[in-house]
Amino acid sequence: MKNRTVYITAIGTGAVVLTAAVCVVGGFLSGSVDAAEMPARPSSLALPTGPALLTASAGPIDLELTVDGPRVVTQVHDDGELQTVGGDRLHAGLAADRVLTSGSVSGGEAEDTDHAYGMLVGQAGADVTAVTVDADGQRTAAVLRDGQWAAVWTVRHVDDLPTDATVRYTTRDGAEHRVSTTAVDDVRPSDG
Repeated sequence: MKNRTVYITAIGTGAVVLTAAVCVVGGFLSGSVDAAEMPARPSSLALPTGPALLTASAGPIDLELTVDGPRVVTQVHDDGELQTVGGDRLHAGLAADRVLTSGSVSGGEAEDTDHAYGMLVGQAGADVTAVTVDADGQRTAAVLRDGQWAAVWTVRHVDDLPTDATVRYTTRDGAEHRVSTTAVDDVRPSDG
């Protein structure tokens, strides 16, 4: 494995686990991790053993979602090299015409390649047929499969990512819906 410095930025209330097994929930994190010193697997979130359910791509960035038992694991690769691993739980009982996000917009940037990206992942009810994300002045079609969706897009600088985005989705009856990520963020703090 070549030596690589990775800069990861988590914005908002989403959960992100770095491959150095650092876990962040909420707030803002910016840090560097030397890949030569990273463990083969993050100790706080094991990599899934099964195949990816879906892959969303933007340039050299591939975002893979895998359903692994009661959890959904997100892996981000830059030019084929693992950059980050994150996860969320599966949500039972999601209404057929609704979507959830697993946190707010997050992203990352690899110093040696200057590849920067934004991403948003979530779950969709059985009647949802398409999902798009409006963030950072871009509209990105999400990949949707078996109730999970993921969108990834390239950005100039990860520091400029918004914390909020608009999720647009279409249901089987042809109705189009538009919601803010803050309204459907599954991991935001409770009000009480």
